Amino acid sequence: MKELNILPDEVAVKLAAGEVVERPASCLKEVVENSIDAKASLVDIKLLSGGIKKIDVYDNGKGIHSEDIEYVFNKHTTSKIKSVDDIFSIKTMGFRGEALCAISSVSKVTLISKHHTEKLGNMIKVEGGKVILKSEYPFEKGTKIIIEDLFFNTPARLKFLKSNSTEQRYCTEVVERLALCYPEISFRLEIDNKVQIFTPGDNKFESSILSIFGKEILNNLIDFSYDDNNIKINGFFVNPTISKSTRNGYYFYVNKRYVRSKILTSCVDEAFKNHIMSNRHPIIFLFVQVKPEDVDVNVHPAKLEVRFKDESYIYNSIYKTITK
Repeated sequence: MKELNILPDEVAVKLAAGEVVERPASCLKEVVENSIDAKASLVDIKLLSGGIKKIDVYDNGKGIHSEDIEYVFNKHTTSKIKSVDDIFSIKTMGFRGEALCAISSVSKVTLISKHHTEKLGNMIKVEGGKVILKSEYPFEKGTKIIIEDLFFNTPARLKFLKSNSTEQRYCTEVVERLALCYPEISFRLEIDNKVQIFTPGDNKFESSILSIFGKEILNNLIDFSYDDNNIKINGFFVNPTISKSTRNGYYFYVNKRYVRSKILTSCVDEAFKNHIMSNRHPIIFLFVQVKPEDVDVNVHPAKLEVRFKDESYIYNSIYKTITK
């Protein structure tokens, strides 16, 4: 008796969305990364009810062309990859082309954008993956995307979300991580009509630190750097007299992408082992630049984990730089 079934597209898309869209913070990360790829110098974010009710993101980037705007919600539509070889030389934040498709399949999305070469903008509305409206729209510059009623058509997923305050914290962490890595972009985060984060976009890391963490952290920063033909390392750690009980003060970036990494975590733990109290962890901002072909960012659906071609070289280079 035949037991295998081919899933309908509607079901397959919703299942795939589960890998990309875990919670409001997942949506926010994907949308803001698109703003960064669009060369925005301003990203303005507004959240309601922890992002569950509404995520509103505006950027002043190059915008989406009128011929492309409807296709951004299709599966695997991307301008970042054209061949298999491109997968191993990723230089952008987004590249798979599944984020907006996944988000729009489980929410109500309004996208307004004007490409910098066109005189008039366009608006498109999508609910549960279906286009319900498309029209020309007067818009000055850039892109605005509004995501409402996340998981309205998948109530089982909605039940797994945390409280509004917890989801809000996850969203705030996303903005903080991106603002630290892109000090040249002004980030503004408003939650329930109150401004929580505002960075000036003056291309100074210290300005972002002051905006997010305050004067005490800024005044205790210690910088480090290393550069050779294969790797560039730079960053700051906070005077170890200021420490944390967990590792949530570890901010790791590889090629300007925030990542989680067992190798980098182990390296920092070992480097600070004899310089910090037992069961305490430092606050560190570590930026690593390597050749795109020397790192794989395609190993995790949310692109949070990376795999290095030469892990021992990465480990030793960072360890020596920090301990020195």
